[in-house]
Order: sequence, then structure tokens, then C-alpha cells
Amino acid sequence: MKSHGVPFQPGNRFGRGRPKGSRNKATLTAQSIFAQHADSIVRKCIADAMRGDARAMELCMARVTPPQKEPLVKLKIPSITTISGATDALSTLLQASASGKLTPADAVKLAEIVDDSCPSQPWNTRIASRPSRQNRYGTNSDGKSKGA
Repeated sequence: MKSHGVPFQPGNRFGRGRPKGSRNKATLTAQSIFAQHADSIVRKCIADAMRGDARAMELCMARVTPPQKEPLVKLKIPSITTISGATDALSTLLQASASGKLTPADAVKLAEIVDDSCPSQPWNTRIASRPSRQNRYGTNSDGKSKGA
């Protein structure tokens, strides 16, 4: 039985396939037809938008106005050169989130950055390596009862 491997022998110029980045014939045909009629299509879309067609207005406005970006937040975070600096930075993020300067989702993202940039993280390794303890309700941290 013949083993499967490279489908064509090295040096076979007919087995290379389509070059990277090349488009198929249907795509090229569609692009050339659109290029011929693009001006009239754009003019019709604008005319429909002027007549009150909501979808046409949406298409036109999407081209005129840039997409909304998240607003910049100016927040002074203390230097994170020590563990206490990381604690101060996390406290600042919590206060900013509580006061409405940051959304909770943004605060979580920034807290992850602070956590990753902390110089030494003995608390993370200590918590991850700790065996699960039972809480006061008689279940482990994974939610199973202590008898299971």
C-alpha cells in the first residue's frame, strides 16, 4: 500500500495550487461589475436616504461618521513596583469604579493588567496551590458536600 504524504513530488510545477492572496473568478467578476456601477449605486443609496429610507440612511451614516470608540479615562494609578503598590492600584480602580469613572468591566480589565504586571505574586501561587477548604455551610469551594 502506498503511504500518504506530500501529494506532489518536489519540483512539480503543476501541483502548487493557487497563489496566496489570489481571488477566484467569481469574486473577480463580481468586483469588476460592482466597480462599473458603484457610482450609480452610491447615488441611488443617497437619494433613497434623502427620501427617508431608514436602511439607506444607516448605510450613508456608517460611511460619514467614524465608529464610536471607547472613551478615554484619565486615572492616576500609583506605581506598581511592589506588592503594596499593586494593592494601592487595585484600590484606586475600585474607587474609580464605585464613583462611576470606570465601568465595572473596565475595572476588571485593568485589574487583570495590574495583576499581570505585579513584580512578585506570592499570593496567587499560594492560593492556587492551597487545597480546597470547607466553608461554613459544609461544602467545599467547588460546591460539593463535604461527604462527597
